[in-house]
Amino acid sequence: MFDTLEQKLLIDTVSKRCTWLSKTINDGKLDDKALAEHKAMLRVLSSAIKKIEKITPAKTIPPQAPQSPPKKRQKRAIALAEAHVLIAEDDPDSAMLLEGIIEDLGIKHIERAKDGREAVSMLKNASPVFDIVLCDWDMPELTGLEVKRQVRNLARLQDTHFIMVTAVSEAARIKEAIGEGITDYVIKPIDAAILEKKIQTALAGDDQPSAPKPAPSQENKPDESEAS
Repeated sequence: MFDTLEQKLLIDTVSKRCTWLSKTINDGKLDDKALAEHKAMLRVLSSAIKKIEKITPAKTIPPQAPQSPPKKRQKRAIALAEAHVLIAEDDPDSAMLLEGIIEDLGIKHIERAKDGREAVSMLKNASPVFDIVLCDWDMPELTGLEVKRQVRNLARLQDTHFIMVTAVSEAARIKEAIGEGITDYVIKPIDAAILEKKIQTALAGDDQPSAPKPAPSQENKPDESEAS
């Protein structure tokens, strides 16, 4: 379907060709074969013009002004006593250690998931939503990355801070985790001071100054080998 401008341009172009064919035919300089070809072409083009003129042109849609990009949503600061934290960890001792560290910060609302599948279910159904997820990398049912993949498009979790807790220190795998939407990470064995600062930064909100990032310790610095 043509719009009005396209229809007019097409008719003008074909009409000019018809005018040229008529002039050439009337000049009387063509042999019989060329004359027959020119007349046949003139009939075809004349018929095409009539058909094009009968087409109801489509409405020309004016170009829309570019839309301004949506404003970035401001994350509010959350008090430690009000924060809701999910610990997704299959090892009971590690889960207890993490819980002890965050309890010492004054966080009161803490829940545990024993494997990846339970973590996904709790993230989807929790009310209120979790502000922070401390998720082990290697868990039964679903890995930490698979947990993140299953919930990363949920609007209700757009402000949830996802911290990967892992014994893996290989730089390439940590880069992979960040590419999957992991907000932050800590390397086992856990340095309590580092985890505390990461949690405080996560809860600070966009309108608050972020806590300075600590220099990575040997345990928390990615290297080229995988920790056992």
